[in-house]
Amino acid sequence: MQSPLLPASRKPEQPQYFYSPAFQCYTSPPFYKSLLSELQYVSSFIDICKPQAREIVWRQLFTLIGAKPLMCSKVFGPVLKAWAEAPTINLLAIELLYLSFAISLDNYPDLIKDANAKRIVPDILPHPMRVPSGM
Repeated sequence: MQSPLLPASRKPEQPQYFYSPAFQCYTSPPFYKSLLSELQYVSSFIDICKPQAREIVWRQLFTLIGAKPLMCSKVFGPVLKAWAEAPTINLLAIELLYLSFAISLDNYPDLIKDANAKRIVPDILPHPMRVPSGM
């Protein structure tokens, strides 16, 4: 079984594929880089929202990992920046945070609508976040 950590700069001769239990399909490192890019985009909005908006996403993440939901309203940008610059990619962490955002946005469609006047929030994301079927 492959490790969920991959060297970020590795360029294999043949594409590597990994089964994603969350998305129920085979995925590749570019797929996770795309998810990370979407997370960075959405976090740029939620990070300027009221703390309660971020608490919803954090609570969803804690629920997905089976942990006791804690009151957390930390911004996501620094975490995602560190992930993007890291020498490895933690596939499971990216999946879980992506699902946390997608489920939160599905349950609370107006979650990022009241991002303050610093940014104009689009009615629709350029690439709508996908919630896997069966979630």
